[in-house]
Amino acid sequence: MKNIFYLIVLAVMMSLPGWGQNNIILFGKGPPPLSYTTGTKKSGARLNYYNFFLRLPNKGVAELQIVYPEGMGGIFQEDSIEVIDSLTGKQIPIKEIKIDREGQGVRILFAEVIPGNKQTLEIRVTGINNPRNSGVYELVVQALGTEASPLFQTLGRWLVDIN
Repeated sequence: MKNIFYLIVLAVMMSLPGWGQNNIILFGKGPPPLSYTTGTKKSGARLNYYNFFLRLPNKGVAELQIVYPEGMGGIFQEDSIEVIDSLTGKQIPIKEIKIDREGQGVRILFAEVIPGNKQTLEIRVTGINNPRNSGVYELVVQALGTEASPLFQTLGRWLVDIN
C-alpha cells in the first residue's frame, strides 16, 4: 500500500513540468507570465513574427530590457523591432536598440520617457527565424525607470513554445 502511494506521488510530480508550460506557476513565485502571439510555432520557421504584450509599471519608463535564452539569440535584429502603444495603436519613438549577443539581451531605449500610467505596450519583432530546437524558451522583460538611482524592475516573462 505504501509503495502504491509513492508511485502515485512520483507520477504526479513527473507530470508537473507539463502543466508549467502553459504559463502556470505551481510552486514558488516568479515573474508573472505575459501573453504573446506568433505566426507559427514551428521550429526553424523563417520570416516569422512575434507580438509580445506587457503592462508598464506605475512609473516613468526610459528603457526596456529583454533577456532571452541561448537558443533564441539569432531572432532579434535592430531593424525588426518596434514598440506600439496598445491603446492608441501608435508607434513609440525609439532612440536606440542595443543587442548584446554574448549577454543574451536586448535593450530598447526610448526617445522620450513613457509616463507611468499602467500603459500596455506591444513589442513587434518581424522577419525573424524561429530557433531550430523545439522547446519552451523563457524571455524576461525588465523596465528601467527615471528615478535618481534607477534599477531594472522585472515586469514579467514570455514562455515561447516552439514545436
